[in-house]
Amino acid sequence: MAGAPDRGPQRLLNDEETGAQLESMLGPRTTSCQSVISCSSPRFAALVRSRYRGLCFKAALGTAVLVACMAAAICTVTRLPAEAKATPHGAEEADVTRLVGVPGTGCAQEGQDCHTSKCCADGGGSQGLQCWAKDDYWAVCLRNTTCKSGVHPGETHGSYDQYGKFHLDSWSCEKLGSRSKPDCSTYGEDDCPKSRCDWFRTNKCLPKCSQFGTKEACPGSHCAWDGSTCAVDPCSAQWEDCRSSKCCSSARGAGGQQCFQKNEDYATCMDFCD
Repeated sequence: MAGAPDRGPQRLLNDEETGAQLESMLGPRTTSCQSVISCSSPRFAALVRSRYRGLCFKAALGTAVLVACMAAAICTVTRLPAEAKATPHGAEEADVTRLVGVPGTGCAQEGQDCHTSKCCADGGGSQGLQCWAKDDYWAVCLRNTTCKSGVHPGETHGSYDQYGKFHLDSWSCEKLGSRSKPDCSTYGEDDCPKSRCDWFRTNKCLPKCSQFGTKEACPGSHCAWDGSTCAVDPCSAQWEDCRSSKCCSSARGAGGQQCFQKNEDYATCMDFCD
């Protein structure tokens, strides 16, 4: 070609020289092939194909030549895309919006997913709660005493079949675990079950604070998180009767307030009293 510099005659390298050249290209044997060799290099690809195919089986050239052959093979392999992680229908919603209730017991609260725990926390009024299964990936704690299998009213989630037809999800209505016990608030002072409930100073039967294992689960109705456990709040929240506690709870929103007495039957926490 006109104007091209004359490079002079090119001497072909013998096997020993080309092996040494490839050794120097690869560098130390512990070096990653991916970080040193460019599989897209025409010069390297031509070098491997024309000079070293047969040398892969010659032990005299050592590990460097074997690595070169492996690199050439890797260059010719078509990588398949990583297989998409299959996510069962409904599982994404469970990960984002459905939480497991009462960490202390591992059982779910009303309306929460219970397909893993297979139990519901005590509550749900006087009937308790039952864990009803929709499918293998979703179940919910409900007050319902019965559950009819099939598509439930209001169902919007579903899937398409091989013909492109959309089908709404059906409920199996399998019972998972036993029905939970009634809510503590449904009991009076005489029958408030001491094994799981306490008669609170507000004259209500409420769940024992000690059964809640995290700050998030610790109910603010009568409990306070002390840094490691959920315990009964010794002080009163705003608008609670503070005649017996005679103090106001900073943990439950009455920080900086004072317990003021209205009359013999009522006192509460306020910022000031005229």
